[in-house]
Amino acid sequence: MEIGGDVYRRAPGDGPGGGADPGISYDVMRQILNFIYTSEMEIALSSMEEILSAACQLQQIPEAIGFCCDFLSARVDPENILDVYRLADLFGLGHLSDC
Repeated sequence: MEIGGDVYRRAPGDGPGGGADPGISYDVMRQILNFIYTSEMEIALSSMEEILSAACQLQQIPEAIGFCCDFLSARVDPENILDVYRLADLFGLGHLSDC
């Protein structure tokens, strides 16, 4: 991602409601920015929905969405499979439903 890309051109008033997007927490945005610069992200199943939501909202970082999908695919088990299907449906990740 280039520094002059669309994500960086958005002014604080460009989001819904005229301010910064309150739907993305500081911690999640920090993780996503870290991923953009390092291609590494520390995630847990408990934060996956918030991270996927932010990555989908930003629409400029499909690599982060792919990273999350790979993370989920590697951790699917009988106890969390319904949660993985729910996330796949919620964020339109059809390939994740094939796990």
